Amino acid sequence: MMNALLLSVVCHASGQYTGIPTTGVEGLGPPLFQTEQTGWSAQVEDGIVRVYVGRDLEATQDWMARMQSRLIRFDPQPYMEMADEAYGDGETLLLLRDGNVGIVVHT
Repeated sequence: MMNALLLSVVCHASGQYTGIPTTGVEGLGPPLFQTEQTGWSAQVEDGIVRVYVGRDLEATQDWMARMQSRLIRFDPQPYMEMADEAYGDGETLLLLRDGNVGIVVHT
């Protein structure tokens, strides 16, 4: 569902992130940069990935709460222990936060 390289970049690093690469990641389409509050998104096979790099942990926790609220119709539940926070529906949706990076993958 999610590009393994993108997932490994986020889940195996530590500390405060300053960004996530947007080029050279197999399967990731051209990024669409949005606002400082929303992050950027890109097409992936059969879906979309949205990435947010917050200025600090609290900003990313707020972003995660907004994403959960927007995606409530999918009933995201706690999902796998793969990051600081992860929620999903087990099929088409994964939200995760690792430090100050938040990611939503929706297929």
